[in-house]
Amino acid sequence: MRQFLSLILDLIFPKPPYVERLGSMSAEEWAASLPAARDLPDSMIAIFEYRHPLVRALVWEIKYWKNDDFARRAATPMYERIAEELGDISLLAGRSRAVIVPVPPSKHRLQKYGYSQCELLARHIAACDPYGKIGYVDALTRTREVPPQTSIQQRTRRLENMKGVFTARGHTFDRDTVVILIDDVVTTGSTLREATRALRESGARSIIPLALAH
Repeated sequence: MRQFLSLILDLIFPKPPYVERLGSMSAEEWAASLPAARDLPDSMIAIFEYRHPLVRALVWEIKYWKNDDFARRAATPMYERIAEELGDISLLAGRSRAVIVPVPPSKHRLQKYGYSQCELLARHIAACDPYGKIGYVDALTRTREVPPQTSIQQRTRRLENMKGVFTARGHTFDRDTVVILIDDVVTTGSTLREATRALRESGARSIIPLALAH
């Protein structure tokens, strides 16, 4: 019945061409054909180049339409990059435990859309781990509501806007745990920097800030 309703809706409201094209590709094809993100400072990592129209369509489907299938497929290249990073960390520091922590949404976004796109990605990434060694922890909360970063053009104002927004109060991380911080899009990096600060205040020493796109 659900498949029938989905077909009817697709006929009445056809998907945009970019979404149709993405839907016809596998996660492996996304990883092979979508442009890689540019390098980021402060050890931040992003998978795809946001300026590309297919990448932008991918992000929007997850961010605004709760496209669970796209989130599941996007989790594959994100998990593979995490596995690479964890391999390097384990070799250098002997750490083997890892947890995934999503950047929490604003109250306004949660009320408007009813879900967190970062949580959606984070849970699918954790599910990619065949060994069950990567956990999921909803550790971060917002201490106050601020204007959306997309509404602020100046980089300095974006940095100021996010100061002190997150806390990980109630969660303690030991020195041997690698924390993987998940966001959907990184622009100036101010959101990930502030989330990283909050995690460090709760004891996290090894943090991998990872976004789907930049």
